[in-house]
Amino acid sequence: MLRASATQRPAYPLSETESLPYDVERNLTLLFEKELHLIKEVEQLKSEVITRFDFSVKGMFNEIDDWNYKYIDVKNMKRFLTKTSVYAEECLLKGVIRRLDADGDARLSLKEFTVAVSPIKS
Repeated sequence: MLRASATQRPAYPLSETESLPYDVERNLTLLFEKELHLIKEVEQLKSEVITRFDFSVKGMFNEIDDWNYKYIDVKNMKRFLTKTSVYAEECLLKGVIRRLDADGDARLSLKEFTVAVSPIKS
């Protein structure tokens, strides 16, 4: 809801001396704060997972790529999540793939997956 409110307004050009309406700036600020908080949480979770003795990126990739396609797409991600009792809508899964897919082919290679799982170096 917040993202829609902040991003689905009509676009119009602003000069250097103009600013956005207060409600738009406020909603964008709230959106950025939530995104940054989410990124921090995700990075913390990634750090916890990859430091486990029984974790490997390749093993995790293979677990999701259960039909050995050599990539992860919406179908095998949905199967994996369903097996773990997580029921996500297809539009959400497409969004996850789109966010991590570096080459735009609507699927994640092992290389793209490795980059996505690795923590951000600070």
